[in-house]
Amino acid sequence: MKKRRNNGVTVKRMLGSMALVAACTVLMNVEQAQAQSTVNATATIQIPQVLYISVDETAITFNSPAVDATDFEAGFKAADQTSTVTHKGNIVHDVEIEAGATDFTAATDPVNNIKPAADFQYSTDGGSNFTSISTTATDVVTAAPKGGATQQVNYQILLSYADAPDTYTLGFTYTIVPN
Repeated sequence: MKKRRNNGVTVKRMLGSMALVAACTVLMNVEQAQAQSTVNATATIQIPQVLYISVDETAITFNSPAVDATDFEAGFKAADQTSTVTHKGNIVHDVEIEAGATDFTAATDPVNNIKPAADFQYSTDGGSNFTSISTTATDVVTAAPKGGATQQVNYQILLSYADAPDTYTLGFTYTIVPN
């Protein structure tokens, strides 16, 4: 029995010594972790030039002029629609408008029924001042800063007694470009 007690004491001493060694090892590792230095890192991205444009109304339709000639006497017919041009960019930019042809296309008699594209006009100030569209791109927004904004555009069409009865169509384009 003495042997067992000695073995029990010896085992207890060994376990106690192992626990002490393990605790010292943990403490040494904690001290080593506290002594670590920092590591610098970087993140990189190359951002390209980005421009975005959308127009909510792209099919502008004018009601037929009054048959009592009041619209012809006024010289124009306003469109019931307006367009909201949304433009965004990460650079300073312009928004341009341009006619697709020098003349409207007449549905019935495109050879003889000529209506100039310049009869189609737009306004960026709520309809106070109108500008005739051209086949040369013209700014409707100039030097817009980085970010996004909207531009309201109103339309009218000039009327003349020289306009032959027909249905006239003109394509036009909005473009966003770097300033």
